[in-house]
Amino acid sequence: MTATTPSDEVMLAYLAGEDDVRAAATRIWDASGQLLDAQRHLEAATDAYTRAVTDAGIPAEHVERPGAALILRLKRRRLLDETDDTSHETGPSA
Repeated sequence: MTATTPSDEVMLAYLAGEDDVRAAATRIWDASGQLLDAQRHLEAATDAYTRAVTDAGIPAEHVERPGAALILRLKRRRLLDETDDTSHETGPSA
């Protein structure tokens, strides 16, 4: 940890007394925790995907390229489905 100067300590004490600053700092802390959890979930999902593809007979060295294409297609399909769902909701009423 970096050493703080007396003026840094004064500024930190002042900021610690500000409700908005503490609330924003808490949001950053919470979001960073959520980001770490999401990263762990993504890594686990990626590992499971790699195992499933190699179990399906695709050599490990070829997993990445078709995997990226498949993920993009699935994402595109999901976006199209969501667009279809919302177009029915926002269309003119009869």
